[in-house]
Amino acid sequence: RLGRLSEDALRLARAASVVQTGADLSLLAALAGLKPDDAAAAARALVSAEILSDDAEAAFVHPLVGAAVYEDMPALDRSLSHERAARYLRERGSSAGTVAVHLARAPARGQEWACDDLEEAARESLRAGSPASAVSYLARALSEPPPPERRARLLLELGSAEAMLDTPSAVEHLTEAFERGTDTAVRGAAAVT
Repeated sequence: RLGRLSEDALRLARAASVVQTGADLSLLAALAGLKPDDAAAAARALVSAEILSDDAEAAFVHPLVGAAVYEDMPALDRSLSHERAARYLRERGSSAGTVAVHLARAPARGQEWACDDLEEAARESLRAGSPASAVSYLARALSEPPPPERRARLLLELGSAEAMLDTPSAVEHLTEAFERGTDTAVRGAAAVT
């Protein structure tokens, strides 16, 4: 059904598959690179084709439809779409956790704001009792990569979260935090943990 619709409808459906959970049309239009009127026309076409539900927030009629659209996108396009989604959501004041979901699937480009949001999302995950999510976000922050002066602190946080999970790499990351750390607090915490 999607193949019979316009290019704008395809772009909007792909944007919706990246955002996944009920995004407003303005966010999807920005992500798809469409003007608001063109995005509205594409949304109407997607609703008529029973791809999107007729809700205020664009959502697929069934999660499997969204997953199929997402998987049909080339991997590079998916990755870049997640990067754009992270930027747009951050600009709109979304939580670090919401932004980090997209950063985790976006290419690493050495941007300090990405490290900030990933680190904050990791802390939110730890407060929520999810060290596995924290490990994922901190590992992604390290691949960004962070500025050299932040690397030891991120390694300490990663190693500490991994220690909660009894992950063998915890010792490696804590050792590296100790060796790279110039801050005595980071070195001390790495030695104790």
